Amino acid sequence: MNNFGIIFGMFFKRALRDKANIIVLLLLPMGLIALNMVGQMGLAEMMGLGDFDADGFATVMAIVFMASFQYFAGEIILYNIFYDLRGAASERLYVSPVPMRTFVMGAAASSLMFTLMQGILIFGVTAIFFDVMWGSPLIFFAVLLVTGITSQLIGALIALLSPTRKAASAIITVFCFAQMMTSGYLFVSLGNSPFANWLNSYGTPLALSTTVLFRSTAGNYSNAMIAFAWLAGVMAVLGILVAVLAKRRARA
Repeated sequence: MNNFGIIFGMFFKRALRDKANIIVLLLLPMGLIALNMVGQMGLAEMMGLGDFDADGFATVMAIVFMASFQYFAGEIILYNIFYDLRGAASERLYVSPVPMRTFVMGAAASSLMFTLMQGILIFGVTAIFFDVMWGSPLIFFAVLLVTGITSQLIGALIALLSPTRKAASAIITVFCFAQMMTSGYLFVSLGNSPFANWLNSYGTPLALSTTVLFRSTAGNYSNAMIAFAWLAGVMAVLGILVAVLAKRRARA
């Protein structure tokens, strides 16, 4: 096996062994979807709402929590950067015969693979047990890939700009909750102004990710592709920023 494969496997196995990753990033979103489903169905039954659209509600919950936790998964790249690439182990990595960029690529690829696994697992479980309507599988997997890369780039950017891991973790947590709030997913209404509506649909990477999926499930593919193009543009800009900052830090 080549050096990249060995390094990728090391980082990926560590991510899988981390109980916090499994509980918070894999089990928690599915638990929240199930809890919301049970709660809403019980409320609908208690209020005598026989026409409650359970499948539609499950679809909204699944899209919101799947996309939201993709961005929370940016915490994985933070750990890899601060523990290995900038921590005590970094001195040994720099004198290793393996180029430093191979370690960086292995760490980034492993964290991305974990986020993709997270999204695919939520996709499969909710489609089977909650009849979630994900729309076009091709669009779903395209959004999942771009969202996963974007979340890791955001994590890397925050890590490059933060002095400590605690600060970076706090920033990414606040950023993720702020995205959910401005997208209207934390029961915080921003009103019905044109700006608020734009913020809900296009104002953050999370809003773009969910907008593509919502419009895809509704069959509105032209508008879904517009939002997807914006999301891909955000990913490209973040990639350039991370590359530039990483080069500057390497020269420092």
